[in-house]
Amino acid sequence: MNYNIIHIVGASDAGTSTLGQALDQNYGYKWVDTDDYFWQPTDPPFEKEGSL
Repeated sequence: MNYNIIHIVGASDAGTSTLGQALDQNYGYKWVDTDDYFWQPTDPPFEKEGSL
């Protein structure tokens, strides 16, 4: 089985999530945001690292 994979790299809050969501919605790619795994939810965001 062949897979088409797009790996988008960028700093947190640089727009990579927006691009990933657009690829998901418009082309059917599965979007996984590593910010959801690396950072704990805080307000403001990106203040406390999670445990990978």
